[in-house]
Amino acid sequence: MDKKSVVKVAVETLDPCKKKLLIEVPEEDVNKQYQAILNELRKDAAIPGFRKGRVPQDLLKMRFRKQIEEEVKAKLLQSSYEEALKENNLSPVIKPEVDQDKLSLAENKPFKYEVTVEVKPEVKVENYKGIKVTRPVMKPVTEEDVQKGLEVLQREHIQFREAPEGYTIKKDDMVIIDYDGFIDNKPVKNGSVRDYSLIVGSETMVPGFEEQFLGKKKGEELEFNLLYPQDHPNQELAGKSVHFIIKIKDVKEGYLLPLDDEFAKDLELDSLEELKAKVRKGIEERLQREMEMQIKQKILDTLIDQHPFPVPPSLVAYERVVSRVSEEEAIRRVRGSIILEEIIKQENITLSEEELDEEIKKMAARHNQHPANLKKSLKEKGTLEDLRSELLKMKALDFLMAHANITEENQS
Repeated sequence: MDKKSVVKVAVETLDPCKKKLLIEVPEEDVNKQYQAILNELRKDAAIPGFRKGRVPQDLLKMRFRKQIEEEVKAKLLQSSYEEALKENNLSPVIKPEVDQDKLSLAENKPFKYEVTVEVKPEVKVENYKGIKVTRPVMKPVTEEDVQKGLEVLQREHIQFREAPEGYTIKKDDMVIIDYDGFIDNKPVKNGSVRDYSLIVGSETMVPGFEEQFLGKKKGEELEFNLLYPQDHPNQELAGKSVHFIIKIKDVKEGYLLPLDDEFAKDLELDSLEELKAKVRKGIEERLQREMEMQIKQKILDTLIDQHPFPVPPSLVAYERVVSRVSEEEAIRRVRGSIILEEIIKQENITLSEEELDEEIKKMAARHNQHPANLKKSLKEKGTLEDLRSELLKMKALDFLMAHANITEENQS
């Protein structure tokens, strides 16, 4: 589109979350786009009796009319829609669908169309400082809590050894298997796996799969059916009954290391007592974080109750699918997110690149990745800005907590 041209846009507010855009592209822009597409087409068009690049325009228009119109329409829609959003400072929550078959386009005439977009409502968040909340009493960490924490560490460092002849499989054993999956006697796509290592009871496979190995032995072959849940992420398997044929090729017995000083030294600590102290501190820090999140959620819940504005239906639907919550809860979550975004604007809360990189560094450590590779991957997936947005919301929650009127629960 020519930068000097002006796309005419009329904005009609249908409701706080929905606006209709009436867009008109001037005829000179329509003609320029027609000419640009014709010029590109002429370069490669091969028509008997004409040299490449020498086909008359009228013949091209007649021969490739539909193709030319579709390309012109697509180009004009994209450029004019983006310009309309920019000029009116609009940020739709989802890209609207435009039925191009219903749009008429012709040379020497302006191109007119209308599109309805969902937007976040304009909200002014008020009275968000000094919100009264009570700090819940943090329960003390008991010896039982510490013991459970040690047992979790113990299981995380489970060891494996060759199982004796005739050994029957139990939970925490490792099996090496070949398996094939079938739906209606047809092989499942990517459903044949060889030499797969599986820890029985790790819950890495679909529910009901790992239980099939309990009491079985090396060399046995299994056949069974499993019904996949409706919400399984693989839509080809969701809600389907899959028939499995499995061969147990090897079994390794799982065993736990004793909780003693040697175990602590394996974790680069001097003694079991030092490990216990570290586990206790970790539990206390987790409980402290959970308590702070409870306070922040109470503050946000108060603001949600104080600001009952409508929210975009598409965001509510998305939240329901992603979080598997009720519609009422999804509405509250979307409303809370919009409230935090407004507080970020009103208080000019920012996130530095150093803060973003620090969070990526933590994420990379958890997933055993290099921070630079993870950041590149997030960029390529288009989720880096989502991470930035979430971190900004966490800073907004920190701000709210710092400015809240917090009293101790046992003092009230």
